[in-house]
Amino acid sequence: GSGDSISSGVIYNPWLPNKWGGVESHINPITPFWYNTDSLLINITASATEPVIPQGEIKNITLYYRYKTENSANWATWMEYEVDINEPWTWQFNTTQIQTKDCLYEFYSIATDTNLNIEPPPLTADAACGVDITPPTTTDSIPIDWQNNVFFTLNDTDSFSSINQTYYKLWKNNTIEPSNWTANRTFT
Repeated sequence: GSGDSISSGVIYNPWLPNKWGGVESHINPITPFWYNTDSLLINITASATEPVIPQGEIKNITLYYRYKTENSANWATWMEYEVDINEPWTWQFNTTQIQTKDCLYEFYSIATDTNLNIEPPPLTADAACGVDITPPTTTDSIPIDWQNNVFFTLNDTDSFSSINQTYYKLWKNNTIEPSNWTANRTFT
């Protein structure tokens, strides 16, 4: 099956009517898209439909995944993760069993009915998510020797998921450090 989500610029095929006549399933959109811890269970859910003319009830749904690490140009091959034999169709996808570094994951599902008819695999992934455990870095151009007028630049980088926001503190010598962090501020 196919979901109808758009995540992080990746567009997936719309959920189409049942074309092959048997049971059909798809992985529901995964939210949030980005996760930032390396010991992570991601809750994955699937939806399934049976054909208008019953051929058999849904017996099980199998979750498949593939991943692409930060510096890889190619996706790994599709792998079976786990078979769920009971509704609701859910999995706790353990990222630490797969990779312990920054990764993108894609998922699809395959339903099997009680007559052992097996849904064909989809052409594209049903859903996707990303795990980014490497924190961004910030460099500055602040001079070592302080002057009356100081001009500086903060440069932030994150090679995988991009920067959401940079926070910083600015205070004068011999004063108390401020308790709040600042974001997106221009000083003159």
